[in-house]
Amino acid sequence: MTGSFEKPLVTFAVFACNQEPFVREAVKAALAQTYSPLEIILSDDCSDDNTFTIMQEMAASYKGPHQIRLNRNPVRRSIGGHFNTVVGMASGEFIVVQAADDISLPQRTLVSWEAWEKSERRATSLHTDFIQIDIDGQEIDPVFKNEEKYEPGQLMAQLVDPVCYAKTLKPILFGCTHAFCKSLFNTFGNLPDDIVHEDDVIGFRSVLVNGLFYINEPLVKYRLHDTNMYLRKNQSGLDIKALEQNEQRFRRDIRNRETMYAAFLLDLQTAKSQGLIDEQVFESTHQEVERLRKQYHLMGKYLDSGFFRRLYFFQQLKQSRQGDFYCTFLITRLLPRPILFRLRLLKHRFALVNRKLLFLKGLPITKRTAS
Repeated sequence: MTGSFEKPLVTFAVFACNQEPFVREAVKAALAQTYSPLEIILSDDCSDDNTFTIMQEMAASYKGPHQIRLNRNPVRRSIGGHFNTVVGMASGEFIVVQAADDISLPQRTLVSWEAWEKSERRATSLHTDFIQIDIDGQEIDPVFKNEEKYEPGQLMAQLVDPVCYAKTLKPILFGCTHAFCKSLFNTFGNLPDDIVHEDDVIGFRSVLVNGLFYINEPLVKYRLHDTNMYLRKNQSGLDIKALEQNEQRFRRDIRNRETMYAAFLLDLQTAKSQGLIDEQVFESTHQEVERLRKQYHLMGKYLDSGFFRRLYFFQQLKQSRQGDFYCTFLITRLLPRPILFRLRLLKHRFALVNRKLLFLKGLPITKRTAS
């Protein structure tokens, strides 16, 4: 390996928002990165707690070789806007990202940079395997399964049809493991400020330029806890308040998906105008992405409407999809929410009673997923 003076400057960015219990460990992991030269950006999205104060204290006391830069957004910018700010600050062409509740292993940046060089810098997005931990940092059985069947440590180019990626969002790029090239932002521009699924949007950009790569090595400890959006949306509510919160999260997720596919459409237009994809790929992908954007748009309209308008949007959704999964899922929401929530509570309580009876009889208990 060449000396550090011949290596390019890499940026390691820690994104934080109201993560006071975890940020100290996250920053410590950033400062412990073995790659050099390294620029570390500690960025806070206008937290209400002491997250940024901890970042400031740790930056002030750091005596190591890395360059430390601090940023605090004066107003909350959400994920897309926060990414735009940090990418605009970054001096490195290659950017490794970490949330302030996750922990990067010390070799993460070095291994990612070596993979980028091995790809001859064709990798515009690099993602890796990861370890899953609980709120206390203890390793847990994986909630999210690794679907990639490669040799340990193997670097693989993931050549994906853009239509397939739009339909499935696979191969799944977990943002907690993401490193990407700043050139994606130079080519496609900033993310929409209100984007939440930034990893899917940046991943789609890399699919369009054939730059999506995967390293089959765990380089990040991904923390799952009660404020983690992917964990909490799968939890069953136990009372009316919890059910209402879950319903609001579901509505936000529908809107976020619509925003994501709208961003896909913009990036497709850019790819076409710059000659990155041919006309046939553009047309087929644009048709599928627009269908998905419309689907989530109709779902949002459905959820925001009264009973009779819901019947109209329900019919529109039924006609626009193959299969009946969403129709089955949404039909229950024709009911007024207070009635729907009480029926769900009754179902939940009945399931608890049934489980207790089975336990008392010594019979096996089958775990069922709440609808």
